[in-house]
Amino acid sequence: MNFFSRHSFIGAIIKGIILLMASFYLSNYVLAQQATQIVPSPVPAPITVTVEETGSGLLEGVPTTCRESGQCNFGHILIVIANVFHLLRQIAFYAAIGFGLYGGIRMIVSQGKPEGVKAGQKIIEAAFIGLIIVYGASFIINIVCTILLGYPLTLGNILKANWLR
Repeated sequence: MNFFSRHSFIGAIIKGIILLMASFYLSNYVLAQQATQIVPSPVPAPITVTVEETGSGLLEGVPTTCRESGQCNFGHILIVIANVFHLLRQIAFYAAIGFGLYGGIRMIVSQGKPEGVKAGQKIIEAAFIGLIIVYGASFIINIVCTILLGYPLTLGNILKANWLR
């Protein structure tokens, strides 16, 4: 026995969509404010900022002077290493999602057979463990690079690798 009949379910969805659209339309009238006169503020003097051009991809954060003239220091090498780990972390993330989906599909296709369900669970478990290993290694590399470059050991510097930019 179905909890909803097909027609009442479709009707409820249509009513919900109409209610949602009406709330967006009416919210403009409810939140409207009286127009006020806008006084232009004086234009500040332009600020000149010189930004050193950097590479892209694995060389993101490495100045072009390092790439062109070969005058690189240890910090530039650490930046490239961190970029490599960032790329590997992204690949591992998408691979883990792919293997997780594969494991889930394998469990569904097994139709409740214990060996098929167990194989799907092992695939999902391996994907999750692999993701933890990759993110843990990347976290450790970010800690080491933050310390070696002399930046303060804060959570923001470690997680976001603020020293890269």
